[in-house]
Amino acid sequence: MAIKVNNTATSRDGLIIPSGYLIGFDFTIPDGSKKLHYSPKVYVSEEARTEGKAQVYPDFISSLSYVYEPTLEEFGTLNPAAVNDFYNTYLKTLTEIGVNTEVVL
Repeated sequence: MAIKVNNTATSRDGLIIPSGYLIGFDFTIPDGSKKLHYSPKVYVSEEARTEGKAQVYPDFISSLSYVYEPTLEEFGTLNPAAVNDFYNTYLKTLTEIGVNTEVVL
């Protein structure tokens, strides 16, 4: 899954990332932990993500890493949609991203 963000961003090297870029992530739960660790991957389009093309590195990428500690109830019912929702909720708090996001399967 990825999260589609409907705002424009600019990468560190000046590349304009048009609205519609995607934030994917690597997701891990370290051994002995109940914390969800998200490592972001940003792509300029769904095609770039699904075809394994290069990621882009917008200025705000350092803000995209996230660790979430679900409640015991949330942890017991984890599924791909819930994992994505936790991260989507976090992204909506970042002013660099904005609030207009949608999950892309």
